Amino acid sequence: ATEVTAQREEVDHWLACLPEDDRRLVLMHDLEGHSYSEIAKATGIPINSIGPRLSRARAAIRQARQADDNAATG
Repeated sequence: ATEVTAQREEVDHWLACLPEDDRRLVLMHDLEGHSYSEIAKATGIPINSIGPRLSRARAAIRQARQADDNAATG
């Protein structure tokens, strides 16, 4: 259970680096499993904007993780 808790804390940490709207998209799609169509209906964001926004949000998380890794090792 402690490993799961640690993983959840790490996910929460990375999500916190995102603006609220992007965080909601990542949560809805990647963690809750909603489709682009469901997300578009729930958020009012055009369906053709969901994919690019998710991609940018994931890139922001990768950059934040890389910056933290570099700070920890450098």
